[in-house]
Amino acid sequence: MKYVPSIYRTVLLGMAFVGVVVRISPVSAHGGGGAHSGSAIPLEHGQTDVMFNYEYTKYETLSASERSNLAARSAEGEVDSLNEMHRFTLDISHGFSDDLTLGFSASFRDVGGWLTTEVGGEHSADPSGIEDFLLHGRYRFAFEGRGITSLLTGLRLPSGNTRNRLSNGELLTIAHQPSSGSLDAIVGLAHHRDLNERVHIDGGLRFTARGQGPRNQRAGNVEELWADLSYHVTRNEAAPLHVTATLGSSLVHESPSRTNDIRDINEGGTRVFVTPGLSLAGERWSASLSAPIPVSQRLFGVQQDMSYRIETVLTYSFGGAGTLGEREILLPGTEEE
Repeated sequence: MKYVPSIYRTVLLGMAFVGVVVRISPVSAHGGGGAHSGSAIPLEHGQTDVMFNYEYTKYETLSASERSNLAARSAEGEVDSLNEMHRFTLDISHGFSDDLTLGFSASFRDVGGWLTTEVGGEHSADPSGIEDFLLHGRYRFAFEGRGITSLLTGLRLPSGNTRNRLSNGELLTIAHQPSSGSLDAIVGLAHHRDLNERVHIDGGLRFTARGQGPRNQRAGNVEELWADLSYHVTRNEAAPLHVTATLGSSLVHESPSRTNDIRDINEGGTRVFVTPGLSLAGERWSASLSAPIPVSQRLFGVQQDMSYRIETVLTYSFGGAGTLGEREILLPGTEEE
């Protein structure tokens, strides 16, 4: 695996752990959207947000000889690899009160260049398809001064395909299918704080507990830690366009999947990302672009590294006051009289 030089990695990891600039960026193969639900800020009562997310992930390029060498090193005698993945997510969220937001996410992924390389040869597959649907909630239970804290919850429904096969007829493991094939519970906490009129921080943690899947398989649990440092480039509330720059990183750990309670030694691990981003927001719309960069990839067994990821998010808001450009500035009790 490839790493950023140690002195830079130490600095970046230190930033992540003190919570200065952490941003969520899941490592799990099971998507289903819902990154939007990591925010602590609920929607206004009666407000509905429709969000479209596109995510492109590029993986390290491996030659045929490199894949064969990795397969020979693996205790299982094989290694999985892919070229790239496109993920499309539609998320609809509604504010049922000023404190409670509930939402639904659906995702589709397109996987390119999947190969399973064994010592004796290679087999292709196309594990593309609809991923598990996600029901998610956000409840603000505390706010003081310029900070708020919310409870994050979610339930991932087994709606995707779990029977994709290699070209030799062998089923892919549950970790590489579009669906985990199980009911997965999600719980977490998120915090938002305005440091001043231009700068705010967001942070949180979230845990995904995987249920029992098909064929006696269970995908690995996921633990996530994140925080953001954001700067509002434009502060004039009368401005037609609000610009926000964000710097972040994230730490995500995924446990290996299990079959018949036997752990897959070439799955799971921990990735740390640093993520620069930029967002534009009008009265009822917003658009953002971010680029999570993996600075550390400590994966179990023999696995392929990720090279980079690009994410875009488009959001349109219905109902409520329609203040997408100001939502992350004005908190309960802080509005000007």
